[in-house]
Amino acid sequence: MSRFNDSLDECLIKLYDYSSNFNISIELIQKLAQHLKLDTFVDKDAYSHIFEPTKSSNKIKFQRLSIAGSFILIDIDFTEKNKIINVSLSLANHNDDGSGNTPSFDLKDHIKIEEKDEKGNILVKIDSTENRLSFLTKGNHETEASAENILLSSLQEEKLSKFPFNLKFLATLDKLSSADEDLFLYLDKTALILKTAYLLETKYNHDWLYTDGLYTSIGKISTNDPANSQLGVFIDFWKDFRYINHEYMSSGSHKLILGNSYKGLLNIKASDSTQNDYLIQSKDSVWRLISKDGVKESYKLAFNDDTQSKALSTTASSIKSSNKNNSNWILSLDLNYPVYVHLQALEFLGMTNYKMTDEKTTDSDLFGKLNDSNEYNYNSSVNKDSPSKLRIVQHASQEYIPISSISLNSLIDLSQLIPVLRNYIVLANLLRTLIKETAHNPSIFVGVNGALNRSGEMSTETKNRLKASLKLPDDVTDEELMGLSAVTENSAFSTAQINKPNIVDLNSFIKGGLSEAERPLTSTEDLYIQFSLDDIDYSSPNYDLLISMDGLLVNSKGDLVDFEVKFKILNGVVSEIKAEDKEDVDMDVDNEQMNKNEKFVQGLNFTEDIIKVLQYVYLD
Repeated sequence: MSRFNDSLDECLIKLYDYSSNFNISIELIQKLAQHLKLDTFVDKDAYSHIFEPTKSSNKIKFQRLSIAGSFILIDIDFTEKNKIINVSLSLANHNDDGSGNTPSFDLKDHIKIEEKDEKGNILVKIDSTENRLSFLTKGNHETEASAENILLSSLQEEKLSKFPFNLKFLATLDKLSSADEDLFLYLDKTALILKTAYLLETKYNHDWLYTDGLYTSIGKISTNDPANSQLGVFIDFWKDFRYINHEYMSSGSHKLILGNSYKGLLNIKASDSTQNDYLIQSKDSVWRLISKDGVKESYKLAFNDDTQSKALSTTASSIKSSNKNNSNWILSLDLNYPVYVHLQALEFLGMTNYKMTDEKTTDSDLFGKLNDSNEYNYNSSVNKDSPSKLRIVQHASQEYIPISSISLNSLIDLSQLIPVLRNYIVLANLLRTLIKETAHNPSIFVGVNGALNRSGEMSTETKNRLKASLKLPDDVTDEELMGLSAVTENSAFSTAQINKPNIVDLNSFIKGGLSEAERPLTSTEDLYIQFSLDDIDYSSPNYDLLISMDGLLVNSKGDLVDFEVKFKILNGVVSEIKAEDKEDVDMDVDNEQMNKNEKFVQGLNFTEDIIKVLQYVYLD
C-alpha cells in the first residue's frame, strides 16, 4: 500500500507541475490550493468593484476565492466568466505600510561599518528593521515588482502559466514556518545580507560588469521577476556574450541579444538533514569581497537588532522544528538554466546535495561524449576549403553533470559557487562555438593522419603496410595494430608544436620513412585543432579552468599556420596564463606569436567565440 501511495504522490506532483499548461479556472485554482494543504473558501455574495471611480454606476459584480495558510492569505476576485480582476495579499508578520519595495536603497540606510577586529576583518552591523527589500511587499499596482502585481499578472493570460509555481512557493514557506521562525521574514533577511555584500562591492566598483552582478562575488540581488511573473529572491550572476550584448543594450538593439541571462532563485525546501540557521552562521562567516582597485578585503556581516539578539540567546539555533509538519528545511539555489559542471568541483566545495535536470539540452551530446571517453572527435570546417580535424579532450577523468538546483550549507557558499558556475558557463560557450563550425560529417571519427575509416578501423592497405614496415608476423591481431595507431594519434595531438626537429611518428614512417621535420606539410590531412582542458586549479579561489589550444590550419593566403596558446577561465573571465604561472616556458615562442596569443585570449574574453577569434588572429 505504501508503494502505491508513493506512486500516487509522484503522479500528483507531476500533474501539479504540468498544471501551468491548463486554462485558468477558479475551480482548478481551488483544487491546486487544496492539493498544497491550503484552506480555501469561495464567497459568492456580490461585491462591487469600481474600475472607473469617476463613473460610480460602472460597477461589476464578482466573487472572491480566499486561499489561507498559517501565515498568508490570498484573495482572488473574479467574474462569472473566470476573469481575474484583482489579487490581494495579507501576511501575518509583515507591516502593511504601503511603501512598496525599494530595491535601490543605499548602504547608509541600513548598515553601520565599524573598525576592523583583531584579525583584520571589517565589521558590518545590519539593522533589519530598516529593511525595505521584501519579495512580498504589497505596495501598489504601479510598483511593477510588487507581490500582488506579480500574482495578478500571472493570472491574466489564457493559461495558468507561473501561478501554480508561485502558489507552491508560498505554500512551502507557509508549511515550513513555525512559531519560532516566519520563513517569509527569514527569506527577506537573507536577501538583505546578500544585498549588503553586493552593495559593499559596488561601492567602489561602478563599472557595469559589477553593477550588473557579473563580476561581484555573489551576483546582483533582486526581489521578484516581473518579466517571468515569478515571486522570490533572485541572484542575477551571468550573461552570455556579455560585452556584445552590452553594446546591443546600449544602442537600443534589444532584439539582437544573444544567449541566456543566468539567475538563481533562493528557494526553501523540506529536508531530512540537520537544520541550519543560515543567519546565525553568517555572523561568524568571513566574506572576501572586492573593494578598491579590485583588491579583496575580509568582512563580517551581522544583524544588530532585537531579532538577532533573541535568536542568539537560544542554545544552538533560532529555528526549531515546530512547524505543522515537524520538518526541517534547507536553502537551495535553483537555476533558470542547467549548467554542466564537474562533479568533483562540487565535492571539493562540499556541495553534494544537488538536483540534475532530466531534460536534454543543447550541450548534452557534447558532455555525454566527454564523460564516455574524455574526448570528442569531429571534422571542423574552420578552413572552408580544407576541412581540419577537431579534437576536444580533457586530461582529468572527471564527470560532467547538468545541475539545475543545489543546496547550500551556508550563505557564504554562494561566494564560492557562483564563480565556479561562471567558469563552466563560459567553458560551454567556447566549446559550443568551436563545434558549431564542424563539417556535416558527424559519423566520421578520424585519426590525426587519416588512418581510420568510418567504423574507426584501419583500412586493409594500412594494415598491410604497417605489418611490412615493422616486419610483423601475419597473426598480429587488429587490436594490437589499433593500439600502435592510437600511440601515433596521441603523439600527434601533443601540445608540442608540430614543426619540432627530430620527431618521428609511426604514420610518417609508414608513408615513406620521413620524419615530421623532413616531410613537407602540404596535405590537408595534417590540418587539426585541439582544445584541451588540462586541469582544474583547486588551489585557486575560483577553481580556475586551465586550457590549452594548438593546431595547424591554412590562412587566407594559403600558407600553413601553426599555433599554440594557453589560457584560463577564472570567475568567468578568459585570461592568458602568464609565464610565471606556467610550469614549463617554451623559449622558442617569438614575440609575434606571443602578441597573437595575447590578442587571441582577449578576443575570446570579449566574444566567447573561438572560431571567429581564431580566424581573425591567426588566419586573416
